[in-house]
Amino acid sequence: MPVKLLVNIAPNILASTTIHPLIKVDLLDTLRKLKINESFDFVFINGEHYQVSPAKLPNEQSSEVKKRLFALLPDHTDQALLVAQQAEISLKLLLLYPFATTIIKVNHGWLDALVKGETAALSISEKEIAVKLTELLDQWA
Repeated sequence: MPVKLLVNIAPNILASTTIHPLIKVDLLDTLRKLKINESFDFVFINGEHYQVSPAKLPNEQSSEVKKRLFALLPDHTDQALLVAQQAEISLKLLLLYPFATTIIKVNHGWLDALVKGETAALSISEKEIAVKLTELLDQWA
């Protein structure tokens, strides 16, 4: 798709409340890679509107939050389980892009919420976000 067309359709997609967040995040990341400096209205998973400039966004793939959460995972003898847990964390953090670093406190409470769905150690607002992540993944499935 030509970059000009992508930039033209981006405002409608990023501001939509009906387009799945994984699609919106993928578009944001593509715009980031293209170093698009234009500012866009972005409706986050909590329904709030934010102005984002893709060129100024962090690279989610090298997220410090992700690295620190991975480090909290217990050492498993079952490598497949470890890989599955890392994939689940990565996917849920992707849904929080570009705000994962401001939302997630790297601790065992968030690790349990992301991997096991256990939210007892989270605040009420954090629980709402954790539940929303599970709902969004269920919609995608």
